[in-house]
Amino acid sequence: MTEKKGIGGWLLLPSIGIALNPLVTLLGIVALLELQSDYSYRLAVQVLPVIGTLVGLELLGGFAFLIFSIVLAVKFFRKRQEAPSLVVWFLALITLYRVLLWLVSTGAWEEDPQLTFEYGFRAGAYIISCMIWIPYFKLSKRVRATFVN
Repeated sequence: MTEKKGIGGWLLLPSIGIALNPLVTLLGIVALLELQSDYSYRLAVQVLPVIGTLVGLELLGGFAFLIFSIVLAVKFFRKRQEAPSLVVWFLALITLYRVLLWLVSTGAWEEDPQLTFEYGFRAGAYIISCMIWIPYFKLSKRVRATFVN
């Protein structure tokens, strides 16, 4: 039986996300920057100041995770030995970040429960993703055989 190595099998799924994440993150940052110049955004912040806090945190996190995701993608596709650990750290940190955003959004619960629900839903999706992919990157024979450089 031959050893499974290389980006294939289940490893193909996170590799797609890792490849697309820098672009998606950059587009999110651009959208947030455009949003800040919108008149309705400024009115919303006056009515519900937590929206300004959330957008600021989203921008700060967006820039940090943009840099992290670029480094991760380079190391991942060069099959560097540290790539699996970086994936685990990336997943853990972005999940904690999403939980933090959800906690901040609870300040808007009475005025806008939908906002809190959306942030909570995203945090829950990241938690589930961590439950699947962190063990995979820690235990998979394919991962161990692929990232050897």
